[in-house]
Amino acid sequence: MNLPLELVSIVGLVAVGWVVNRSLAVVSAYEQVVVTDGGEVADVLEPGINFVRPFGRGRTHYDMRQQTLTMGERVTTADGDERSVKTTLRFRVDDVRRLHETAPDYQDRLVDVLRRELHSSVGRADGATLADDPAAVADRLAERVSREVESWGLAVESAELHE
Repeated sequence: MNLPLELVSIVGLVAVGWVVNRSLAVVSAYEQVVVTDGGEVADVLEPGINFVRPFGRGRTHYDMRQQTLTMGERVTTADGDERSVKTTLRFRVDDVRRLHETAPDYQDRLVDVLRRELHSSVGRADGATLADDPAAVADRLAERVSREVESWGLAVESAELHE
């Protein structure tokens, strides 16, 4: 059975186009891409057009810009006052390879760390300190969260507390 030359040509062009499409990875100026092969990090792609092996590789995009996590929480101060506070944490991905290897679910884990450290930081301050100098409590919070997440490849830039 002879297939028409046009059909063979079209199928061939589609196949070549698909392989070329899978071989190109366009990375935006504000991101990096981790390429995995069999679950292991094979490469980290920088912004621009990158060529990758087309088969059997996963790609995970990471935003390298400053990110913000905001949460509201009921907390208890050292003198027993129960307060509602809103916390804003600003952070960025500092080491994408380490983050992918140690904390690929970093968003959920960061929420847990922020919640725990918020309760701890506010729990060490009395109500007057929280009301008069929330920046000092926020600085302590940022420092405690930073110590926890820097090993993941995240850098905490600042924290804010608002009642």
